Amino acid sequence: MDPTAFLARYNPIAFYHFTDYLNMPSIRKHGILSQNELCEQLVGVYRFGGNDQSRNLDSNKGLWDYAHLCFTEHHPMAYIAQKEGRIDTLTYIKIKPEILLCPGVMGCSTVANKHGSEIQPIDQILDRINFEAIYSSHPDFKDPEFDKGRRAEILVPKGIAPQFILNF
Repeated sequence: MDPTAFLARYNPIAFYHFTDYLNMPSIRKHGILSQNELCEQLVGVYRFGGNDQSRNLDSNKGLWDYAHLCFTEHHPMAYIAQKEGRIDTLTYIKIKPEILLCPGVMGCSTVANKHGSEIQPIDQILDRINFEAIYSSHPDFKDPEFDKGRRAEILVPKGIAPQFILNF
């Protein structure tokens, strides 16, 4: 599905990036940066949402140059990061839906660094996600289609500039 058609059909309010609140001053200044950009620009991060294994998987799959977004504010990894103490004060950053129209945006219909996951251009991924389940007015967290959809990711090359962030 073409991203413009997706935006017109579902009219999403935002896409989301979860982080610890302690990272907000840096995000206000630099935007949401990929791991690679964080290293190149020497930007410090107080708390990473991902653990060492997750960051290694990202590196091995070539995902270090992408900022990760999800379709809902209920990503299972946010819960795990909080439970394991990597995130103290969970904060979801809302991103303008137009981010899908930026050059080079990719996607994955599941967690991107998962073994066997396929990273593809965003227009190819949008057809593989059940948005009826995701954007239901009464989401069913036990519905496997909702669960699959909330694990889907949007991958933005280099990062997300501050002008795309809605909740500053």
